[in-house]
Amino acid sequence: MPVFGERIAPNFMHCETLMLGSVRAGAIVDVGTMEIGSLTDAERVRLLEEKDVSILACGGIAHELMVELRGRGIEVINNVAGETDQVLEHIARGDLRAGYGISYRCTPDNRSGGDASTDSDPGLALGPSEGSEEADRPAEQAPHIDCIACGDRVCLSGGQCRSYAEGKPMAEVGAQLQQVSEVAMDIAAEPERVLCRIAELVYFCVEMKYQHVGLAFCVDLLSESATVVRLLRRFVRVTPVCCRAGEPVHDQYGTAGSNCNPFAMARILNEAQTDLNVSVGLSMGCDVVFDRLSQAPVTTLFVKDKLLANNPVSAVHSRYVLERILART
Repeated sequence: MPVFGERIAPNFMHCETLMLGSVRAGAIVDVGTMEIGSLTDAERVRLLEEKDVSILACGGIAHELMVELRGRGIEVINNVAGETDQVLEHIARGDLRAGYGISYRCTPDNRSGGDASTDSDPGLALGPSEGSEEADRPAEQAPHIDCIACGDRVCLSGGQCRSYAEGKPMAEVGAQLQQVSEVAMDIAAEPERVLCRIAELVYFCVEMKYQHVGLAFCVDLLSESATVVRLLRRFVRVTPVCCRAGEPVHDQYGTAGSNCNPFAMARILNEAQTDLNVSVGLSMGCDVVFDRLSQAPVTTLFVKDKLLANNPVSAVHSRYVLERILART
């Protein structure tokens, strides 16, 4: 399998390192790595044949290349993400399935699924679509809450999500600020300006060596958040938490004043001990509360703008919008 640090690489065609091993008596033996960054797709296919590879476990892979490999007798288990040792364990047991580690259902009594093959999905292959069966994931690595994989989503119909106790005391993170600044300057210095915000987030996590990322998202951006989660899981563990998690926030009269609960989101991700939290579409004010209470540093990926299709910067380029704001304030 192609590897990226301690994880399976996101894309077979662009990986730098290949891990090779043999399955014997239910165990992986003779594990080693080799550099393949300079090889073309055709050369990678020939290498797999020369090494007598029978199973290729990988992340994204072009559909045409996958078909060619299978035609040559090589079983391809694609769309896989996770730590290399966990993937090897599933290969040894013979139960690794396409979609492992990308999309899964997490319930109190069951953290397993089935085959989530996405053979028609080329390139990055983010993962199975909503409603498809989902792949196995070790219980010890599954987040204790996952609002993307939630099966019932009772909060969307007015039900109450389970609440959480107060988190641990807040901790100072000043010692990390110098490293964060250096990594930020490195990313900002990218001269070609070809990195979008999501790509910058991936590079930031890699350079900071983050292992566990929290995603605090608004339910209005559920679909977009699901895509981001599947992408990030190529590189790190992700715990996604919806703004509806926890008990409703009550106003001074004791009535439910908001369906959003930034207090609960912060407590949940503090308990999960994330290395970085990502804010996705949180409402004005809710993002302030969440950022203030989060023990891990927070970065904003998307912001909500109900008028301008979540693109608030366009307001400063529109005379009509600016005049409308001035007329109402």
